[in-house]
Amino acid sequence: MNDSPTNPYLSDQSAPGVGGQESIEATAKIGMIITFSLATGILFITGILTYMTLRHLPDDAALVRLGGDDLLFLVVGFGIMLAALPAALVVPRLMRKQAFNHTRISELNLPRPIRPETELPAEARPVLGAIMGSVLVGQAICEGSAITNAILMMINENFAHLVPVVIGFIGVIVQIPTTGKIVRMIEDAAVPR
Repeated sequence: MNDSPTNPYLSDQSAPGVGGQESIEATAKIGMIITFSLATGILFITGILTYMTLRHLPDDAALVRLGGDDLLFLVVGFGIMLAALPAALVVPRLMRKQAFNHTRISELNLPRPIRPETELPAEARPVLGAIMGSVLVGQAICEGSAITNAILMMINENFAHLVPVVIGFIGVIVQIPTTGKIVRMIEDAAVPR
């Protein structure tokens, strides 16, 4: 009567492409939905904070200020973005490398050529999860820095913070996990070194 707990989302009985993410194509579709959600969140939050900032801004106030006390907020905001960009590139690569080494993907018998619609063998499926996890981490780093700058824009009432917001938004979009990117990541990792 005591069954060990199982993750229903990784069950072999799930529908193809759902939960278990058997194919690269299904994984990419889920990644695109997540990317759309993150990008939309940045736009909505920035839009709402922009509206709130404009509502309370005096008519004679400058929208962009670069000196005085405003400089501290700008240094913090741009500093967060400058720290986030390399982290969004390096951290996902380290995560993928560790997952690929753990799975020993180069020793797996993967179908050649790897086609997006082909289901990967069961032992290679954790690779898709590692790829999606690493992409999501990179996108979350960019999203966090963009949202932080949107909040700093509202606090400081300085629209110069929109520059890092736009950079963070672009960082999320650039990392979208397309089928081509996922196939290249798997093929690169599968080459014995």
